[in-house]
Amino acid sequence: MSNKKIENIINKLSLDKNHAIAYLFKNAKLKNQGLLANKVFSIKDNYADCNVECKGSSIFLENFKPQYKSTVIKLLEEAGATCVARTNLDEFGMGGSGEYSAYGLIKNPLNDQYLVGGSSSGAAASFIDDIDFAIGSDTGDSVRKPASNIGVIGFKPSYGAISRYGLFSYASSLDTVAYFCHNVNDLIKISSILYQKDKENDMTSIDLSFEYQQIKKNKPKKIAYLNCFDKLNPSITNSYKKFLEKLNQDGIELVEIKEEEKLLNSIDVIYKIISYSEASSNLANLTGVSFGKRNEGRDW
Repeated sequence: MSNKKIENIINKLSLDKNHAIAYLFKNAKLKNQGLLANKVFSIKDNYADCNVECKGSSIFLENFKPQYKSTVIKLLEEAGATCVARTNLDEFGMGGSGEYSAYGLIKNPLNDQYLVGGSSSGAAASFIDDIDFAIGSDTGDSVRKPASNIGVIGFKPSYGAISRYGLFSYASSLDTVAYFCHNVNDLIKISSILYQKDKENDMTSIDLSFEYQQIKKNKPKKIAYLNCFDKLNPSITNSYKKFLEKLNQDGIELVEIKEEEKLLNSIDVIYKIISYSEASSNLANLTGVSFGKRNEGRDW
């Protein structure tokens, strides 16, 4: 496959006026070997990479160039994929709208009167058809929400399935490598590459590795679903039920889960308590808020 594909992508992304692109790899070349050969991806600007600015959409990290490569980038490149761009985000991944990048508001590419969602806002806003997949990160719903806003697949793997080494920490017990895809086939391929234990760098990673071909042979026989129809828009409820009917027709057993409303209503509160406290700790090295001797201000 010609590198014309890369040139076309670079040309399109160079026209970005939506503050979605943090950096373009203008000299990128396609690779023709590996499970992800000739695949092109973008990556959220909160993953470390060697000798390129990695700012997390924050002025705090302007001109910061790590001397190491995140495990995710390393594995994808070894599998034959080519990174063409780093994408902006809500600063350090803290935000759900695309309004909080230090480099400008990121709008919905389908209708600029709407927000694209975040925090992986730049990844979603620049996810054109020519880009095969886009790596984001998902702490609360930072990939899944913008994916739903632009009509593509957004996938958050189970915590620990993929190494977080090189991902800038927001809330360490919740942060997860996640991605946007155009189809489920690519999603499975990417997962088969990234799902592996990182013994050297990430003690929270676990071994959930699998072979890509095995997934096609062994479809699930039982799937659980959350009964929350009373909380959904009627049109979404209808689509959801049609999907469940299709699964049932395919011979898959469906298991309904109905949680107490009190428990569901507590999720957002608990999420904020955990994520905000962990963010305060993880970002203390940048803000300096928690360091040094403290005195009362003289002019207060």
